[in-house]
Amino acid sequence: EFREAGAWEFIPLEAIAPLVNDRVQLKDISNVNYVSTENILQDFGGVAVANKLPTVNSVSSFQAGDVLLANIRPYLKKVWAANFSGGASNDVLVFRPRNSQGCQYVAHILKNNRFIDYVMAGAKGVKMPRGDINSIKEYPVPIPPETTEQQKVAHCLSSLDEVIGLQAKKVQSLKQHKKGLMQQLFPAEGETTPRLRFPEFREAGAWEVKRLGEVCIICNGSSNAQDHVDDGAYPLFDRSEEIKRSSRYLFDAEAVIIPGEGMRFIPKYYCGKFDLHQRAYALSDFREVGKFIYYQLGALKGVLASKAVMSTVLSLRMPILETFKLVIPSSGEQQKIAHCLSSLDEVIGLESHKLDTLKNLKKGLMQQLFPQEVA
Repeated sequence: EFREAGAWEFIPLEAIAPLVNDRVQLKDISNVNYVSTENILQDFGGVAVANKLPTVNSVSSFQAGDVLLANIRPYLKKVWAANFSGGASNDVLVFRPRNSQGCQYVAHILKNNRFIDYVMAGAKGVKMPRGDINSIKEYPVPIPPETTEQQKVAHCLSSLDEVIGLQAKKVQSLKQHKKGLMQQLFPAEGETTPRLRFPEFREAGAWEVKRLGEVCIICNGSSNAQDHVDDGAYPLFDRSEEIKRSSRYLFDAEAVIIPGEGMRFIPKYYCGKFDLHQRAYALSDFREVGKFIYYQLGALKGVLASKAVMSTVLSLRMPILETFKLVIPSSGEQQKIAHCLSSLDEVIGLESHKLDTLKNLKKGLMQQLFPQEVA
């Protein structure tokens, strides 16, 4: 119904949603309605309850319908359309649409990769870049000639956001379910019997205490491996073509990979050809069920991290891993637990893929629903 409505125009953001600098006393704010760069979620994910309040007398004030942008490291895409009133830190910019009917529209304009790219292009600083406020105010916002078209676009994208939000909650619920299940399927620290067992193993007795070095072979990676650790946690590389041409320390087996340094010693299960960074360990040649060991180490990652020693960074040494104690049931119970958790991982993977597909759908839709300004 709008195909003959004429061309859109571009208006500076400041003209339709100016920055507001209202203040509110901290005594009138709680953790529930305080927003900072820490509790606005990445990738336009909304907000979480704040862990703490600042030690100041007043903070920025925002209202329901405002759009908030965390202006430190804008590439994290921390943009939130407020659905309640509260207070915000000084590093959060508060935009207030002049027209209450345009609130959703402005929110979708700012929750857009095109806007984030624009902010980053003018950002200042390297480690902690900040968007340039004057430049942000001048961001060219596309406006259709008819208000009804603007409302239609906003409604379309808001409806899709609702679907994405429901799917995200489903994925999060599945992950929480798995976390709780693992806490019951594996014995707590210092115990040898889990709280939850499959019926056929309830009379099987206590699990046996073994050192990690007894149940698998532990190897270091090669100093020739690419000097990179993906996301600071998973030092794993699958480069088949390079493997054919190199003489690196390679694996072609079922293995559990554990980073040797950092803050998070999160295991990753892998099966196939890969090379390994020197600051990582590969657990292979399992005398027990490899995937069971992977899940058990995942459940004990906090305990494992507590064993690390501090040099320049937290490090796991080979003797620490070799002597790290696990409690192991019979191979039949191991297989049952591993199969249960693997099946749940498959469901989580499928639902996560659906979520990614919906996000990509919205991303593509926004590229077509909003015109790009001609330079």
